[in-house]
Amino acid sequence: MRDIEAYLTRLHVLEHEDLPAKRGRFQQYLNTSSEQGVTQLLTGIDNEVEEIEQRIAAINGTLRQVAFQPGRHLQLVCQRVQAASVRDIQAALARVRAAALADAADEGEAHFAALQEVVRQLRQAVANPRTQASRALLDARWRISFLIAVVDAASGQVLERRSGSQGGSGGEKEVIAIYVLTASLSYTLCANQRGLPDAAPMLPRFATMVLDEAFSRTSQAVAARIVAALRAFGLYPLFVTPNKELRLLREHTRRAVLVHRQGLQARLASMRWEEIDAAASERAAALPTP
Repeated sequence: MRDIEAYLTRLHVLEHEDLPAKRGRFQQYLNTSSEQGVTQLLTGIDNEVEEIEQRIAAINGTLRQVAFQPGRHLQLVCQRVQAASVRDIQAALARVRAAALADAADEGEAHFAALQEVVRQLRQAVANPRTQASRALLDARWRISFLIAVVDAASGQVLERRSGSQGGSGGEKEVIAIYVLTASLSYTLCANQRGLPDAAPMLPRFATMVLDEAFSRTSQAVAARIVAALRAFGLYPLFVTPNKELRLLREHTRRAVLVHRQGLQARLASMRWEEIDAAASERAAALPTP
């Protein structure tokens, strides 16, 4: 009987401070905040996938302006790859959400167990970052595969799809490879590095690229198509060649930087093609006639 007063005092404190309600609110906050942290991470990766798709859509707008064949152009096709590790983490996250909505009779134990499984999968991926499953889970680039589609310019109908080097002539394969490389450069060097492109044309921030004997084994027709693609993508090539491919350079450039070696020194001279022709004519006229 002598403990009744102390018991009633403690009961009054518990009822006044409403500790059970505060414990319930804390449990709800703990569940919500922990779930939001994991969801935010996975949502960020999903957003990166969507951003890549939107960037590729913008690049396809430029590809439509460059003819691959008469009446045809190329398009990059994005396909999402559903890796097993991504499916497993999505299923585990669904169980977390289901446990959060279920009856709280177990005081959050089911929610904690489901969340623990999500964290385990993430830790395993971080601990083994070079495996294909981990890359697909943590890197947005491994959640997309790319195809090349040949599209009819008039109807928009897909005439052909290519996922590798099969089919087509050597020249076509070379043009496709250069188009894809040029599109990748435009994507990487784009002025808008974050978010969606502006309404203005997407132009590279740094547009100069050096091509060292790039067309030494390429026909004039294929080389002309490649140069046209570079221009369409807003890139400015600098051609480096030892007195080769001059016909191609004349058609697509206005000036040439000539390198002259005099003894142990080298000199540079920037000249228009008309000036080069005039200097060559003077040199030929100065030669003694046989």
